[in-house]
Order: sequence, then structure tokens, then C-alpha cells
Amino acid sequence: AAFAYTNVYTDAASVFGNAATYSGISSISTDSMKGANALNNMGLSSAIWEATEESYPVITTPMNFNLLGGEGTLACPYEINNAEELLFAVNNTELIGENADQIPYFKLMNDIVINDITDIDSWTDDTAGLLNWTADAAFVGHLDGNYYDVIGLYLAQKSVPENWVPTGFIKTMASGSSIKNLEIRDGYVSAGVNMDNGNADIGVLVGGLQSKSDITIDSCVVHDVTVKNNSAQVGALIGRMWANARVVISNCATYNIDIVGNVSTVGGIFSDGWSNEDNFTYSCKIIDCFTSGLPVAKQNA
Repeated sequence: AAFAYTNVYTDAASVFGNAATYSGISSISTDSMKGANALNNMGLSSAIWEATEESYPVITTPMNFNLLGGEGTLACPYEINNAEELLFAVNNTELIGENADQIPYFKLMNDIVINDITDIDSWTDDTAGLLNWTADAAFVGHLDGNYYDVIGLYLAQKSVPENWVPTGFIKTMASGSSIKNLEIRDGYVSAGVNMDNGNADIGVLVGGLQSKSDITIDSCVVHDVTVKNNSAQVGALIGRMWANARVVISNCATYNIDIVGNVSTVGGIFSDGWSNEDNFTYSCKIIDCFTSGLPVAKQNA
């Protein structure tokens, strides 16, 4: 029989009767599996697990639309008040409405502090006690930052499961989705630093945009963020844009972005455009934007 392991931890032998090391299984001390830092130590999602003070993590009540204020409509959007609700929103893949055919609306009601940034200058890939952001879905929704800030984004993913995986505050966006009026500041984003070829596409706001998707991003700012990668693509706002994507980016800015590592392609707005198809086009309009310290993008088309 063939077994595949992904992000599995144990304080004993990897497999009963065999102490060999298996891909996807990591050894960890019992103490590291308990307490306040257990989620970060094992890469567990805070949307599913809750750390305890002295024992193992417990499964929490899953966040859902019914726990949010609002109705998800343009007139009455779902209200986002804290990091847990925001993480649920950026991982949403569901349509709403009587016929499940409407893209939901989300709106921040205040600044969202994901992590305390008092010691941000000392953050590394192994810093304990921080909420490690896990956006792993194609976001379905309209996210209105309501001119509030997201502060203390920490995303440390040393390896990615395959090449060209988009990584960011939002992984990627489903067609028809949008983001507006949002500021991300004082953060740390790292992906693929343990891989020989890296190939984790980083975009601080959006990791990458899918082929054949219609996306709108307006009035978003990213600043004072450290980004680490190994030989792949980094976009301070958006990572890689795939062929036939239709994107409008307006009134956006990036500055004070510290790029660390051997990065092949860097862009202040997006990293680059790419396709594995013979016939492809891009439709990307960038309007009234600025970036400081980085080129706008690498254009391969």
C-alpha cells in the first residue's frame, strides 16, 4: 500500500515498527506539541484548532457565515472584527443567496491586528508564539477594507507542496472577486526558503492570479513588510499573473518592502506574467499606482 503524509507530527517513531524518516512526517518534542505555541510549532490552522495553556490543541467550533454580523450583501456585508473572522473570509470559496449564486461581500469594521509587532524586527521563520497566516483557497468574495489596516501579518512556509504555489495574505482569487480600501503593514512573509528551487510565488496581498479570471483591486497599500524567498517570484502587491487573466489594479501603492534571498523576479505591483499555453494574452490595466524601491513588474508578454 502507498501512503502520503503532509504536515504530520509525532513525538515517537515515524511509523510503528520502523524508525525511518518518512517524507511529510516530522519529529517534534512532546512539549512542543502542547501549550500556547503548539499551533505554530506544528503548522496547524487556528481556524480549526485552539491552543491550550498546558495540554494538546483542541478542535474549535468552525467559523461560519452565521457567526458573522451582516448578511453578505452589498447593502449589508458580512462584518469582520478580528483575525479569526478575517482568516475565514479570505479562505471563503462559497457563494451565497437563495440559489447559491451570489458572491458574498465582506467589510472590515476596525483595524485587524494579526500579531503584536513589538518585536517584529526579530521575527524569523521559526519565531514562536505568532499566528502563522494560512490562506490556502481561491478567495470568493468582495473584500472592503473600509480604509482600515491589517497589522502584523506573519506567514512562514518554509516549503511548498509543489512548484508555482501562490502564497500571500490571499492565496488567489476566483473570477469576479475584488479587494478595495485595504492597507497591509508591518508584516513578514516567507515561503520556499528550504527548497532547492524555491518556486513559491509570493504576493503580499495576493499570491497569484489564475488564468481566465476577472479581478479588480482598488485603493490597496502594502508597506513595511519583509519578504523572503529562494529563487522564485515576489510581487509586493500581487505575485504571478497567469495567462488570459483580466485584471484592473487602480490607486494602489507599495513601499518599504525588504526583499531577502535569491529572488529571480521582483515587482512592486506584480512579479510577472506567465503561461504554459501557445496562444495567450494578458489584459492587465494598472492605473494611478506607485511603487518605491522596486520595478513595477517583469513583463514576459
